[in-house]
Amino acid sequence: MKTLTILIALGAAAAQAMTFTINDPFNTVCATPGSASCDVIGANAGFDIQRGEFDFGATTTTIRLYFNYGPNNTSLAPFNITASTVLSLGDLFIRGQGFSYGIALQNHNTAVSGNVVGGVLYSINNPGGQLTASQALNGASDINYRPNEVVWLRNDGAGSITNVLAGTVSISSGGDGVNNAEFVATIVLNYAAGSVVSNNLSAGIPVIQFTSATCGNDVLTNTPEPASLGMIGCGLLLAGWRVRKNGAAKK
Repeated sequence: MKTLTILIALGAAAAQAMTFTINDPFNTVCATPGSASCDVIGANAGFDIQRGEFDFGATTTTIRLYFNYGPNNTSLAPFNITASTVLSLGDLFIRGQGFSYGIALQNHNTAVSGNVVGGVLYSINNPGGQLTASQALNGASDINYRPNEVVWLRNDGAGSITNVLAGTVSISSGGDGVNNAEFVATIVLNYAAGSVVSNNLSAGIPVIQFTSATCGNDVLTNTPEPASLGMIGCGLLLAGWRVRKNGAAKK
C-alpha cells in the first residue's frame, strides 16, 4: 500500500469547510501477493482505486470514490473469485477525534446504503461494529491478502453500530478501468449546522479508509504506514546531512 498524496484546500470564507483529494495512482502489479510494498494485488483493472474526493462543509458533505471492481464488471454485486470465496465491495470508514463512522456502499450485515430508510452514515460504537478482511471472508486464505484490514460494517447485536444520518449513495459506471475508473460512488450527507455530525466532520481532517474489495485489496487511506514514515524520516535525515554539509563547505 503506497503513501498517498493529500491535496488540501482550506477556504477562509467558509469557516470549517474542508476539501481534499487522496490520489492513488496505478501501480505495478504485485509479484508477491500480500507484500507490504504492493498497492493493488492482481490486475490493476480489477481492483485499483484511483482517488477519493472529499468535501466536508458545515451543513453538507459530498464524497466521490473512483475505483475498479472487477475486472470489467458492470455492477457492484458480489461475485465468486474462487469456487469457495465470494468477494464484495468494501465500506468507507471515516474516523476522527472521538468519533468513528462507516458508510455502506451496498446492503449487507444489517448495514444499508443510501436512498433507504435508516441508511447511510453509521456510528461505530465498539470494535464489534466492523469486520476485518479475514472476518468478512470467514478466514478464507486463498485471496485474503490483508487479513487485518478493516473492510466492512457489522452489527453484532450489542449496539455496535447506530445509524446517525440518512443520505444518498449513487453509483455510476462505464469506465474502462485503465484510463477511467470502472465505478464512481457519490455520497451526499445533509445535516444541520452545529449538529454532532457537522461538528465531527468539519472540525479537522478525518482519517479515511476504503478498500476496493472485502479481501483487503487496494486500500485508500490518508494515514501513512510505519514503513512510509520510516522512509520520510530517512529523507529528512538525508536532507539535514546535506544542509550541514553545504553549510560547512561555505565556511
